[in-house]
Amino acid sequence: MADLKSRLAQNAEDDEAAYQLAVQQLSRQQYEAALDGLLKLFTRNRGYEGGLPHKTLLQVFDLLGNDHPLVTVYRRKLFAALY
Repeated sequence: MADLKSRLAQNAEDDEAAYQLAVQQLSRQQYEAALDGLLKLFTRNRGYEGGLPHKTLLQVFDLLGNDHPLVTVYRRKLFAALY
């Protein structure tokens, strides 16, 4: 994770590093940080890897369940980013 954070510090628009960092955060159950990173990546580059950030956000929502407070917050933020 340190390497990915370093890459992002050098280039905030390194989409691959941003996505990989979010995946690492998910694996460590750092859901809020991961959702935030995925949402920022989605906002910056919707088409990254065929919409991978959007797909991953939806998968995390499913994983956590509709009743999870982070899902409610980040669904709203995703909706605002879409429209």
